[in-house]
Amino acid sequence: MPASRAIILDLETSGLSPNYGAKIIEIGMIKVENGKIIDKFQKLINPGFSISHEITDYTGITNKMLNGKPTWYKLRNPILDFIEDYNIIAHNYSFDKRFLDH
Repeated sequence: MPASRAIILDLETSGLSPNYGAKIIEIGMIKVENGKIIDKFQKLINPGFSISHEITDYTGITNKMLNGKPTWYKLRNPILDFIEDYNIIAHNYSFDKRFLDH
């Protein structure tokens, strides 16, 4: 796969570890080819529970914003379709990968 094809990924989560019940509450991705943005994907994701005030303070995402949004399971196929076989670039890749793998 050419290095000129990449997904720039950012996640917001309801906590620090999926092993302790934290969930992805927002995903943002930018698809880049040869240094040019060719597509974008951004979705709020309903975790199935109320997020804490601390998470709202940190992310700016409120429970009201998440109400009625799709769950991860409804979005995972469109997310995987967007990623295709592109390389993934993320600020804190090991953190994001734990959540994506979970």
